[in-house]
Amino acid sequence: SNTGKYIELKNGFGETIHWTEYHSGYYGNAVNTQGVSMECIDPSNLSDESGNWIAATNSNKCTPGKINSVNRANPDKTIPYIKNTNIENNIVSIAVSESVNTDDLLDINRYNVNKSEYQIISISTNKPRNNRINLAFNRSVEQTDLTIELPILTDLNRNKQLVSEKIKLGKQITIQPEDLLINEIMYEPDQSNAEYLELYNNTDNPIELSEIGIATKNNNAVDKIEAIGPITIASKSHLVLSSKPEVIHENYSESTPENTIGYKLPILNNEGSTIYIIHKTTGETVDYVGYLPSWHTAKNKRNVALERISTDESSNDSNNWKSSLANEGGTPGRVNTKPSEPEEGNDAVDTAYRKPTIRISENAIEINYGTSDADTKCSAYIFRSSGVLISQILNNENVSPTGLFTWNKNETSKKITLGIYILLWEYYKPNGESVKYKIPFVIR
Repeated sequence: SNTGKYIELKNGFGETIHWTEYHSGYYGNAVNTQGVSMECIDPSNLSDESGNWIAATNSNKCTPGKINSVNRANPDKTIPYIKNTNIENNIVSIAVSESVNTDDLLDINRYNVNKSEYQIISISTNKPRNNRINLAFNRSVEQTDLTIELPILTDLNRNKQLVSEKIKLGKQITIQPEDLLINEIMYEPDQSNAEYLELYNNTDNPIELSEIGIATKNNNAVDKIEAIGPITIASKSHLVLSSKPEVIHENYSESTPENTIGYKLPILNNEGSTIYIIHKTTGETVDYVGYLPSWHTAKNKRNVALERISTDESSNDSNNWKSSLANEGGTPGRVNTKPSEPEEGNDAVDTAYRKPTIRISENAIEINYGTSDADTKCSAYIFRSSGVLISQILNNENVSPTGLFTWNKNETSKKITLGIYILLWEYYKPNGESVKYKIPFVIR
């Protein structure tokens, strides 16, 4: 499937040896992926994440039966952590940030529960992914003040927590205004996408959402509020709500069932609306945003999310919102893009291949580049911030070690308007590896 698929490799006993669930994120920041294979960067890195996959960089665009063209050391140094918790009757389902070793997790004696009358009777994981732990208790744990201490989490590359994590169930922590923030809004998706709303836990504690709902205001009246449900969002973590979560999973590489859930959102009007996070019991407003299309910093607003810039600034300051700079048009489930820190490829830091600089004149863009390698090829593209390709300046062409390229804005068939644009510059090394830079610039 071109949109992604789960693949499993089994031995003769039916046991899973390896698995992966590829998606468009496995191509990294490659622009033209037609006929290009996805390649694993470091086979010794057992973490099956998109950061260990990238598009093939050799001339054949694939390496069947050979060492991958992108092969190099790419160690995983990320420590696993709990992302959120879901409660249903006597089952506590715990989502973990990555696949983990289950040796200790399946041992009931490794868990500590603060109330003796609540006992864990069985433990399971979502094999073979092993990034969700399901604890079955001897009685319902809904609406119960309970603390569960887990074993120390260790991922497949032996990265482990320094201390064990504790999950607090129930309502020990009262949510305060601005504890939970609206962080990203996709209100005008195209036909292949869906509306979504991203929430961010701005506290140092998990927040349980069974009494939290989303509403909009029409004619000064707040719409009917539906609770999000018995799910817990971890500290400093994101949760994405969408009526079509499967569409969000398909369109965004970092969206997973753990950070994106189904929820019937109120209508997010293209002309603007006011969205509220409300505590159903108290009626208190936790956060609200009255967004407008004029908050976008990109000319093209369709299929581009509004992203919050700072969690410390006001939710209703238009200067605290901008159009997403992500290739996919949004960043549901992960950190928002920043104008000063555009997304770059995995190979973007290499002192032998200098990051190009840009000088903008009335009719042209001057691109100054440099490399210490005399045998280098380059590709260069200009995109709108929404991801629409405007111009291809170079296409895998030989270049001198240093030089200056000029892009005339009037020589493209696409209309150039005021707004944010992105230069994608890619050096190709003689060994087949590549170094990519994404550089945003503004045409005023």
